Parts: sequence; structure tokens; C-alpha cells
Amino acid sequence: MINVSQIHLPDSAERRKEIWNLYPDTLALNQRYVNEYLQDEKLNAYFEASFAAINDSKFTAALTFKEEELMEVASKFFYCDRVFPDTSIQSHVCIGLNGVNEANWVKDFTLLEAFCYEAIFDDLVKDTSELESVYLAQKKQACAKYKPTLANLDQYLLDVRKELFLRMKEERVLKSLLMDYYRVNSGNLAFRIGE
Repeated sequence: MINVSQIHLPDSAERRKEIWNLYPDTLALNQRYVNEYLQDEKLNAYFEASFAAINDSKFTAALTFKEEELMEVASKFFYCDRVFPDTSIQSHVCIGLNGVNEANWVKDFTLLEAFCYEAIFDDLVKDTSELESVYLAQKKQACAKYKPTLANLDQYLLDVRKELFLRMKEERVLKSLLMDYYRVNSGNLAFRIGE
């Protein structure tokens, strides 16, 4: 669990419970969460790196991600999470329930995940989103690929989920959107994207 703050790790359940027991005093609850975040070394390192990229005009990003890594991370936000008895599949684009948790990456992609989320949702909130159209079309094709051999709804969901990840990883509209967003924001990012 690279990209989870210390307070949200499983071994911090008791500390979270103590904080939530402060309810209904939401001011005290919020202050305790802020204090936890301020003491979190990893979270602070991400903040410091991000802030330096924005605040220091001479900042040079040392961290580099490949375009392939960018697409791998971005693809995991398009998540199939439920199959209905009629075999239709529910999916969503989400930062919480997504394929990132299943990815088991060794490299820390936390800053890249945040960037992908921001770029994807910058497009999805528009009145017309080409990304939304291709995402739904790719999901439909993924379903069509596995529907003829459907024997088990749980396996069907897993197969379609994996297929959608693969399709979105190769999706030219998604790549173009991400690279355009990167070009516009490269001067304020704590990383670079290279070949």
C-alpha cells in the first residue's frame, strides 16, 4: 500500500476509531486528522515535492515516468464493479474503488495517480466528453468479447474488468487527453513524462 496515508493503513484502525469517537465534535475530529496528516512522512513528502514544483521557478523534476506507466496507471481508474443478472455490467471512473489496489506495483506511482485522476476528471466533467464515449464503447466491446462464453457471473465480471483495463491502456483518446494535460501543466508538476 504505497499511496495510503499512515492513518488509513490497517494497523491504524484503533487511532481512526479514537478520532471518530470525537464525533459530534467535528472541529476536534478535523484537527486530529490534520495532525495525523502533518505527522505522516510520506504524505508530507508528496506535498513538499508538489509544492516545490509549483512554488520554485527553478525547480527541475528528477522523477520521470514513462508513457507506458502513465497509461497503465490511468487505465486502472475505469473499473467494472458489478454484474447484474441480465449480464449488464456496472462500471465507474473512481479514485477510491478502482484497479489501483489490485495492481501490486512496486514503483510508487502516487503522484502519477493524482495527475491521472485530475486529467481524467477535468475531461469527464465537461458537457461533452469524448473520453466518456470511448470508455463506454470499450466497456461494451469488452462485454461482447466474453458474453458468448459466459458460464459464471463472477468470472465474467473479472474477465470484463481486465479486458477494459487492457483496452483503456491502449486507448488513443485517453493517451492524447493525458499528454495534452501534461503539456499544459508540465511546469507545475513534480515529475516528467518521457518515452
